[in-house]
Amino acid sequence: MVKIFSALLLAAVLPGAAPAQEAIHVSYHDLDLGSAQGVRMLDRRLDQAISAVCPDPYSVMPGARLAYRRCLTAKRIEIAAQRDQAIAQASRVRVALAPAR
Repeated sequence: MVKIFSALLLAAVLPGAAPAQEAIHVSYHDLDLGSAQGVRMLDRRLDQAISAVCPDPYSVMPGARLAYRRCLTAKRIEIAAQRDQAIAQASRVRVALAPAR
């Protein structure tokens, strides 16, 4: 089972602004995605990664905050399927390991 979230977090960049990074790998091997706490921690890590690739909201460039909000929304949509798949896969593993009654 793959334990690295290969989120395609490519920055939506303002003209003339440089992205912080082009892609970030988010590890979740240490999380129990079958629990609400594990999912919350994954979401926190994904939000941090997304924030790192989106343009600086405090830039002096006109429209920087709007570009940042749009980038956050676009990246969350972009990685939603991967996130959901990782959580579903963890749930299937948990069900498969449950003892039969």
